[in-house]
Amino acid sequence: MFKNKAVRYALIVALFHYLVLEAVRPYLSLHAEACGANNVEIGYIVSTYSLIQVFSALLVGKALDKWGIRKPSFLGGFAFVAGALILAFANTVVPMMIASALLGVAHGILLLAVEAITTGVKNPNERASSVGMLTSFNAIGLFIGPTLGGWMQSFWSAKGAFIGCAVLSMVPTVLVFLLPDRTEGEHHKPVKEGPKESIFALLRSRDVVNNMILSACTFFALDVMSTYLSLYCANAAGLDEAAIGYILSAKGIAQLISRVGMGYLCKTFRQDRVFAGCLLIGAVSTALIGFVTNYWVLMLLGILIGAALGLANPLTLMNVSDVSTDENRSSVLALRLMFGYAAQAASPIVFGVIADFAGLPPVFWGSGLIMFACVFCSHWMKVKNTDEPSATA
Repeated sequence: MFKNKAVRYALIVALFHYLVLEAVRPYLSLHAEACGANNVEIGYIVSTYSLIQVFSALLVGKALDKWGIRKPSFLGGFAFVAGALILAFANTVVPMMIASALLGVAHGILLLAVEAITTGVKNPNERASSVGMLTSFNAIGLFIGPTLGGWMQSFWSAKGAFIGCAVLSMVPTVLVFLLPDRTEGEHHKPVKEGPKESIFALLRSRDVVNNMILSACTFFALDVMSTYLSLYCANAAGLDEAAIGYILSAKGIAQLISRVGMGYLCKTFRQDRVFAGCLLIGAVSTALIGFVTNYWVLMLLGILIGAALGLANPLTLMNVSDVSTDENRSSVLALRLMFGYAAQAASPIVFGVIADFAGLPPVFWGSGLIMFACVFCSHWMKVKNTDEPSATA
């Protein structure tokens, strides 16, 4: 994988982007509160980041398919620089919402760009390793970014920290020019002129829709962990903050380690079987949480869920990319992003209603049941795997 320069540069861009992004995002709400925004206004500012990605994802995907990777990625990097600078000098709600929107657009563009490169690798084993390493590099940025942002906020104040993040974000903005303008499958052939495949045509494809639904259901079920695991550990198991932190850290480490080994697992056991296996492990482990309150058992289940989470997310990306072509890959990945955000937005609402009426344990039972259903749906929908002769020819 590391012999592939395009993938190597994509990993570096992703690492720096996530590092700077997570140095800004966690402190956006704190900055808004310090400037006098109330809870409702803070909600508007924060939600703008996600909503703009939902509404712009398809346009970004089409732009990447039509114009190539470099130009849109540079615009995305420039949007991040502008958003961070606006945030540094903003002290009212509207400028902060504009900054949040720019950060969201930038993230959507750069995310789809690096995903298009890593999923565009033709060799199936290298593609699995590339996607696994991409999500690992993203996770490293997610771990380091908040700490970096906290240090900058402490030493330089909010204004200085956001200016510093704007300067740091110039690194991935410049590095995008090292990325190929086309994915590996398109790199050595001329760009086709004429009308591109419409989004409605993509949605008429059974393979595309099936994989989108399966991906969304997986995100819907897995999002429970980020919302309700800490609440369950505190309220049902009676654990203190330190113990909860150890469980969440163990889950995060397991998630990172499993992604590093994704290429080997897919090569040894086949992509569709690994996907079904991690969903099954995740389903059983998640459902069991609702039955136990012992610290060490919760730690073990957290590790198992982390490993399953670490594989399920990039494998949905692999599954979706397998039903795309070189000409529509970015558009298909954009659809996955839209379905995923919609599922993650609905998950806390649905499971919140369940928690209010029945308590926290049924939340985990319901999440496990959905993942268990996804195991059978993945076989019924005939999720494509990378072990086909045509893929390796």
